[in-house]
Amino acid sequence: MNSAPANLAPLITDLVQVSVVVRNLDATMKHYVETAGIGPWAVYDNFGPPDVTDILARGQPATYRIRIALTWTKDRMWEIIQPVGPSVYQEFLDERGEGMHHTLVAHAGHRFEDVLARFRAGGCEPLMTFRFRGIRFAFIDAMEQLKMYVEVLERPEGTTLPPKRPATPPDYWYPHAPSADHVW
Repeated sequence: MNSAPANLAPLITDLVQVSVVVRNLDATMKHYVETAGIGPWAVYDNFGPPDVTDILARGQPATYRIRIALTWTKDRMWEIIQPVGPSVYQEFLDERGEGMHHTLVAHAGHRFEDVLARFRAGGCEPLMTFRFRGIRFAFIDAMEQLKMYVEVLERPEGTTLPPKRPATPPDYWYPHAPSADHVW
C-alpha cells in the first residue's frame, strides 16, 4: 500500500458539513427528526440567485434554484438539498439517486486557489463554482478518488465554521423554531 510522504501537509483539516440531495426535503427532514433526533431545521424554500452569483458548472455559466434545510449537531452542520429544476444536484439525483452529495471541509493553512490547484493535480476538477454573498465556493469532483464531491470555500479572515445559527432568518423552522437556550 502506498503512503503519502511524511512531509505532506494535510489538505483537508476538518469536516464541517455533510450534505445530502433528496427528492423530498420535507419527508427527509421528518425522517432525520424522528429517526435520528437531528433538528430543528432552518428551511429556505428559494435558495439561488441573487444571493448565489458567478455560477459555473463544469466551467460553463449556469444557474440553479434549490430548497435547502440546515441544522447543527455540536460543531457539524447538516444540509439537505432538494433541487428545483436543472442543476448539478438534479444530475446527481438522476444518475445516482438520493444520498450524500458532498462534504464541506476546512483547509486551514491553505489558500483557496492552492486548494483548487492541489485537487486538480490529483485529477479532481471543479464540478461547480459560485459565490454566496461574495464568498467563493467550489464543489470538487473527487468521486473517482474520494467517492464524493468535496466543497471548499474561501473563508473571510477571522470567521469560524460552521456558524451556530443561520445568518439569514429562514423561511420557516421544522419541526419548530429552536428555543433561545437551544444547544447545537
